[in-house]
Amino acid sequence: MKPDFAGLMPTLRADRRRSVLVAPTQFLADHLEILYDIDVGARQQAEAAGLRLARVESLNLSPRFIDALAAVVTRHIAALSPAVRPIGGPARVEARHRRAAIAAPGKNDRQSTDPDTA
Repeated sequence: MKPDFAGLMPTLRADRRRSVLVAPTQFLADHLEILYDIDVGARQQAEAAGLRLARVESLNLSPRFIDALAAVVTRHIAALSPAVRPIGGPARVEARHRRAAIAAPGKNDRQSTDPDTA
């Protein structure tokens, strides 16, 4: 990922910054690059430079995010010709979405990575 955190942290500190907020917009869900490279590696580099680091929470299983994805899929399936439309069409996608929402209720299970709220 660019910019490289190792080079960025001392530069931010030299510019009299005290905190860093990371928003990894290229990723929708937590995985190795988020959980290790940012939450562990970048945090260590920030602390070594005398900075506090926090990260914007990933979307993961956010109900609003899942609803938005389901709406896009449903709209695209509805626009398909009947010859290529999946069996059950949009109604089947909506039913699967409801079952997934029941299986993973509530807000995102991921804890905040902000040191003040963790």
